Amino acid sequence: MTLLFCLPDFMKIKYLVCLCCLWLLSLGLQAQTNEKMKTFRPKLDASPVTEEATNTTTNNKGKGQRQFRLQDNARLDSLLDTLHAYNARIKGVTGYRLLVYTGVDREQAMRSKEQLYRNYPDLEVYVSFVQPTFRVKVGDYLNRYDALRGADRIKGLFPSAVVVGETVRVR
Repeated sequence: MTLLFCLPDFMKIKYLVCLCCLWLLSLGLQAQTNEKMKTFRPKLDASPVTEEATNTTTNNKGKGQRQFRLQDNARLDSLLDTLHAYNARIKGVTGYRLLVYTGVDREQAMRSKEQLYRNYPDLEVYVSFVQPTFRVKVGDYLNRYDALRGADRIKGLFPSAVVVGETVRVR
């Protein structure tokens, strides 16, 4: 049996009243949120340009089709310009690369880089040196699934390639 049926009648009433109060409170909060969000939404003025009565479509028999033109909205344009400027400043995001070589031998790192350029010209290759280790990484992947697919692609040439998290370039 459920908890509600085990309670005495006066407890059931209290329980139902509490549920109703919570439901009404959530409706009030939702309405307030919707009202607050209206101030942030851009307003687009859509005015009908022409109204033609055409019967070319079967769905609108006897009804006129309206064509709408959006009027220029200066506030929306300024918001879009601000968003564009912000996005242009972002140079990298958290993503993944494939680590194909790590070691102290510079010649081996350069050979790995050349092999990658010859066999996979579409992939970006990055060589870094943090004393005393050279690291050769390849690719700019935004999610781990794509990085694992890239690792499967180069496993024939570099069987020890592993996926590592890193800040990748955004194009």
